[in-house]
Amino acid sequence: MEIIITILCVILYSVLHEMKRPFGVIFDTTTGEYIDSATIILINAKTNTEVSRTISSMSGRYAFFVPKGDYRIQVERTHFSFIPRWNLHTMIYGANYRGEVIHRYRDSVISVPIAMTQTGQDWNHTNKLATGKNTAGRTLLFRKLCLFFALLTVIGSISLAVDGFSYLDIILCAVSVGWWGLFLFEHLPVIGQIRFKNGKPTPGYIDVVGYNGILIKRIPTTDRGRYWSLIPSGVYTLYIYAKSLGANNPTLLKSIPNVECRRGILNKVFFV
Repeated sequence: MEIIITILCVILYSVLHEMKRPFGVIFDTTTGEYIDSATIILINAKTNTEVSRTISSMSGRYAFFVPKGDYRIQVERTHFSFIPRWNLHTMIYGANYRGEVIHRYRDSVISVPIAMTQTGQDWNHTNKLATGKNTAGRTLLFRKLCLFFALLTVIGSISLAVDGFSYLDIILCAVSVGWWGLFLFEHLPVIGQIRFKNGKPTPGYIDVVGYNGILIKRIPTTDRGRYWSLIPSGVYTLYIYAKSLGANNPTLLKSIPNVECRRGILNKVFFV
């Protein structure tokens, strides 16, 4: 039985290590650092029409929550160009996007890493490098810690198989379980939804408005009312509209003030 547990731990690590975060990153092919303020455009591969667009955050993050279909991505940034090719930073970000069609067979998040090559002097990006904010280095450290605690899990299981329980085994297992819980919390996206009070989902869109009344982001939902979006951490007022009524005659279903977004992700369930 203990040998089976050890094998399952190895398989678990192999699967989880390849899991992508619920957000993609735009990064520099030369330095590996995040690129902010890049425009990411989602294209329907069959109709060649724009589906949605967003701008990468200060940490280079972006994401699209989409229904099933085939998609491509275009990315634009001043003084940078998108060149679909292999790069040296796959240890940090995983395999980067190279212009291929992205297939989605159900409602899910598109969050592939995208590499860009600097073509001119960008003072904002240069200043970020000069301040020593090695965000890519922290990402690599997180991956190494995942490997370390995965090895602890395997060692603890092998020790159980050979010697039975000991205090060291209990400590190793407790620490490993806690770390894997954190890993799953950071990597598994929890999908939000708009529902009627009777529990039935409804399609629509959400306007995220800041404290000064400025529209931060408009988030469309799928036909089942599902959504998921990256927004800056803060407190917002949300306006939920019916999707089927069109932009010329929107009907406000509900306004929700003082909605706090702590982790930069909006994925709550709202009843209207």
